[in-house]
Amino acid sequence: MMHNFADFTQSKLLELLRGMDIEISTGSLQNILSSNKDTWIKEKQEIVKSGLQGSFTQTDTTGAKVAGELWHTHVLCSNNFMSFSTLEGKSRRHLLYALQGEPEEWLSFVYNETTTNTCN
Repeated sequence: MMHNFADFTQSKLLELLRGMDIEISTGSLQNILSSNKDTWIKEKQEIVKSGLQGSFTQTDTTGAKVAGELWHTHVLCSNNFMSFSTLEGKSRRHLLYALQGEPEEWLSFVYNETTTNTCN
């Protein structure tokens, strides 16, 4: 969870675990992180969906280096949850993507009567 959702690097996660006297190899940690990726993604999407049901949600964006390039970490939070999504940009589309829990199919939109009334 710390690696996939809090944007901990594997080296920092190894440092944390070893600081807690947990002996683990780099390869073992890699296997653990990559073996259940779909489960972690689904869990994050469920957390975001549930968290957004509250009375308010705050958002913030901060810069983050990914492989030497400037990306943006979108932070969603309320009293009940916190979610981090590190994405290539900080546009409205990227924020919507983070708000939808980073769906595999990119973004999904609903065009209905509410949308029509809001746009007019």
